[in-house]
Amino acid sequence: NPRVRTTVDARGVEGPGPNQAQATAPLSCTVSTPRAPMGGLVTIDGSGFGRATVVYIGGSTAVVQSRSPNRLTVQAPNSPGGGLVRIVDAGRNASCGSISISSR
Repeated sequence: NPRVRTTVDARGVEGPGPNQAQATAPLSCTVSTPRAPMGGLVTIDGSGFGRATVVYIGGSTAVVQSRSPNRLTVQAPNSPGGGLVRIVDAGRNASCGSISISSR
């Protein structure tokens, strides 16, 4: 049985040792709409979003306009097409569905 090192902080809370990774919440998501105009806003609901969350729409990076642990609002790419909406956060990946991006 391997021993797991833990530490106790000043409040008496026990946690992983200094060289052990902390468990992270699973990453999940759903895109709010099947289509959006170029440069339009797209809402992604889910869980596990952190400060490092990056969103891709059809291979292009979508600019994050606002974020919370359970919702992202991103600006769609300025080119028509679309495709799979994918998020990446601290090494975790999730597919959120697909979206079509149309010209205005």
